[in-house]
Amino acid sequence: MSRTHRFRSIGWALALIGLMAGGAARAQIAISPQILDVSLDDPSHTYAFRLYNYTTEDKRVRVSLNNWTLDADNQVQVLPPTETSLDRWTIINPVEFDLPAGKSQAVRLAIRPAVPLAAGEHRVMTYFDEIPLADPTKEAPATLRARFRLGAAVYAHVGPVSRSGTINSVVADKHGFKLGVTATGNATTRFDGQYVIYPTRAFPGKGKVPAVENPDLPDMKLPPGAIAGGRIPATAVLPGTTRTVSGTYAGKPLSPGRYTVNLSGHFGDAPLDAQTEINVAAGSG
Repeated sequence: MSRTHRFRSIGWALALIGLMAGGAARAQIAISPQILDVSLDDPSHTYAFRLYNYTTEDKRVRVSLNNWTLDADNQVQVLPPTETSLDRWTIINPVEFDLPAGKSQAVRLAIRPAVPLAAGEHRVMTYFDEIPLADPTKEAPATLRARFRLGAAVYAHVGPVSRSGTINSVVADKHGFKLGVTATGNATTRFDGQYVIYPTRAFPGKGKVPAVENPDLPDMKLPPGAIAGGRIPATAVLPGTTRTVSGTYAGKPLSPGRYTVNLSGHFGDAPLDAQTEINVAAGSG
């Protein structure tokens, strides 16, 4: 990886921890980038997130930092600070601020370790929490007030970055697919790939499946003859861990018939080019 930082504004599940207010509010408060991937070889750099308020209400926001990892279910698990955890050595400005309706606010951060850090990946989670109104009488009566909480992950690297991995298993059925993987390098690794489903009679053959255009977007275009397709989830797999990356076919199981599922792309430096045939019997559960 270059010594200069890279911003990744992609919708990786880990990046956006979520809003306590639910689906409607999710689109009303946003953060960019959703993941920050940086090098610590030059500690003089500063970085920034920007928080957007698309609501019609002014907000008050507090920023905090946590050491973290992912558990076996790929859920964020907050860890206590250690001497070398980045939550101790990350400087945030501002820590607390007003976010007027329809406006945005930049939140800058710098990582200044005062102790030597081991080569490899270090992580810190940046949380953006709404602070309740000081005067509750200003809230509309009989309104359930839901506060937001957003989390943005920072991945910081010391020394060369290795995103290597192995693909241990590929399984698919009428509901979806499961890919067993191990991240063998020193940095978090994710899939960059696609799945495409054909009726078996229309499958063009190994190595002949075109790319899905605009995968998972409203204007997605499937290759000729395909009935479904999309991205393989870019689930974060932390270095040294083995996980199962699962995906569904746009949330819809396959109807009775015979299909070929093509999965292609890369998990780190490990190539993926697999085909699985599925025979869905009539009346199967």
